Amino acid sequence: MFGTKDWFDAVERGVIHTHLVKGIISRVYMTGQNDFPEFEIENNESITNWPKFGEDAAYQVGKDIELTYVEQEFKRQFDLTGPISKCVIEIRISE
Repeated sequence: MFGTKDWFDAVERGVIHTHLVKGIISRVYMTGQNDFPEFEIENNESITNWPKFGEDAAYQVGKDIELTYVEQEFKRQFDLTGPISKCVIEIRISE
């Protein structure tokens, strides 16, 4: 079950595979009705968008960042979201 101790143990053992995105923070902004904080990671391959977690002040354009996530399949696919959710496990931002 998602988020349980067993789930996190499976992540640590590699049963649930993690993905790593490295780059720089290229943009910090609000989405939705200006109430959902997000940021962009830019690297040589792509620009990806992620929700902000933790201290707002840490997210500054130009800082190096590493983000680890897992892909979780939805039990039922929704037209708006697709078949998977990218769930952030850890964010490391340079000082």
